[in-house]
Amino acid sequence: MTLTVDSALRKDRRNAKDSRLGGILQHRHFAVIAGIVAQIEDDDERARTAQRFADALRGTNPRFDRMRFLLACNPFATPDPHLTGQDAIDAGHDHARDLRKHEG
Repeated sequence: MTLTVDSALRKDRRNAKDSRLGGILQHRHFAVIAGIVAQIEDDDERARTAQRFADALRGTNPRFDRMRFLLACNPFATPDPHLTGQDAIDAGHDHARDLRKHEG
């Protein structure tokens, strides 16, 4: 049985609201999403997109590590074990800007 377009859209909206459907997302799912987000070239857009995904993914797995996900979304991140939270994210963005200055 094929769904109509309207039925499929209703189903998608319903499933998007209920993160329990389809089981728990795993690290491999988060890694794929982070890899796609990391390809966004604009630093600000990448950061906004990463934050939106992190907010949405938080409810999909009790072991979801928001900071680890946000760092994985930044392809220029240079994890410093002494930095945590927003400081680690900001350091990654600063590093990206420095790299771009030297490229051009």
